[in-house]
Amino acid sequence: MAAVALLLVGVIIVVSVAVGVAVELHFGERADRACGRILNLLLYVVVPPVIFFNIVHLDFTLDVGVGLLIGLLASVLTGVLAFSVGRARGWPRPVIGTVIISSVAGNTAYLGYPFAAIAFGSDALPEAVAYDSLVAIPVLVVGCFAVGAAFGESSGETLGGRVSSFFFRNPVLPAFVLALLAPDWLAPDLAVTLSQVLVFAMLPVGFVAVGVYLAESSAGRFSIPHPDLRIGTAVVLKLLALPGLLALIALPLIAIPEVYLVQAAMPSGLNTLIVANAYGLDRRLAAGAIVWSTGAVLLVAGAVAALSA
Repeated sequence: MAAVALLLVGVIIVVSVAVGVAVELHFGERADRACGRILNLLLYVVVPPVIFFNIVHLDFTLDVGVGLLIGLLASVLTGVLAFSVGRARGWPRPVIGTVIISSVAGNTAYLGYPFAAIAFGSDALPEAVAYDSLVAIPVLVVGCFAVGAAFGESSGETLGGRVSSFFFRNPVLPAFVLALLAPDWLAPDLAVTLSQVLVFAMLPVGFVAVGVYLAESSAGRFSIPHPDLRIGTAVVLKLLALPGLLALIALPLIAIPEVYLVQAAMPSGLNTLIVANAYGLDRRLAAGAIVWSTGAVLLVAGAVAALSA
């Protein structure tokens, strides 16, 4: 069942990207503007309730807290590595910011859940959900939005302006904080289920946007960005460095679940495109990192599924 789900996800991704490419080639700038509005709609209307309803019921035990801290530390160190490479190469600020968020924000829901089920069985799903909720979401809510505010072209020229843009263009942050404080009864099972439906409904919409931004700078034709040093850095850090650091940090402390390592190795997430759009980072670069890292993970997932069949 999990293998079928993963295959379905792969098909949806390919079809959605193709639709986005076709829309951009046909409508041009109108498709770009519409796509920006849709991503803002996801940011301000869809993502906050998804975050809220999926965080409310979580139990923060000591073990969970240690795992969360290790995951956050590994993400911070990965981001520092991305910044160091970008600074050393003299990349523009929006490029550095895009590489950072593409290196630390993963697709831990759409791909992480079925991949975990394929690799370890359905019993591993709760651990996959825990990592997604306790590591991936805080990294997105605080880390990626902060990077967007710090490095984006449209987030202000002064320090005060960038700090303000972090808060005022980050509707996910209050939803996350409220979820930590809210009682369970504010998140009935039906609301949680509906929010999870929204998560999977975002998948085709997000990859349509990927297709649009891949095609927008290539008038009359479609091209995927070549895996140059910028994309290569993001992909290598996301798929190898982040899970490697997670395992290394956890080694002397706790026996970290293998599912956490799988989740850490998921490809760059669609939310990187939402952040890039909100703050003026490099959207085409973000889309390229998503495509190349997702393709690599899907190939590995397909091999795992075939071997386990």
